[in-house]
Amino acid sequence: MSQTKLDPRLLDSSVALGAHDGSSLTGLSSAGWEFVSQETAATTATIEFTGLESGYDYQITIANARPVNDAVVFWLRVGVTGPTYRTTGYIGGGGGTDSGGSSGVSAVTTYLYFQRTSQGNGANEDWRGKIDIFDPANASTKTVAVGFGQGYDSSTLTNYSIGGGKYNTAEANTALQIKYQTGSITSGIFTLYRRANA
Repeated sequence: MSQTKLDPRLLDSSVALGAHDGSSLTGLSSAGWEFVSQETAATTATIEFTGLESGYDYQITIANARPVNDAVVFWLRVGVTGPTYRTTGYIGGGGGTDSGGSSGVSAVTTYLYFQRTSQGNGANEDWRGKIDIFDPANASTKTVAVGFGQGYDSSTLTNYSIGGGKYNTAEANTALQIKYQTGSITSGIFTLYRRANA
């Protein structure tokens, strides 16, 4: 019985992955995501990541996030050096479906959001997800973000969500802020990664 040999180049992470047309896919070779920092919330008003650099895409992973107040959503806002966070000028929204069969989508202009509906604050009503932010510190581009996640609303129905959008002004956004609509973040682990985009 013959055995198929694995091409050793497939084991080398420095080899660029090929697209179906034979070209390489930029950003999918070598290093991948690099850990930057982690924040653990314990009745924390906001989670903030500052000092972002141009030339990098950023990713935030969220585990076990839960608000103090019932029936709120969390926001992502971008900011310039200071930091000064932008409270208007966003184009985006989020939507999804719950285990009861309801679905919906909402548009927003004062923040970016990634939850289908308001989250509950019960012990089992936490949320987890991932948000990608594309080169936010590049002064010549508008900051774009997309994300998805799963959590529970105040009726303990599971919700699957997607969302995103952009901050509609080209500027160097070197800071990111996550906060709930009202109140503090009771718990959650927020981890920031980055990856060179060129």
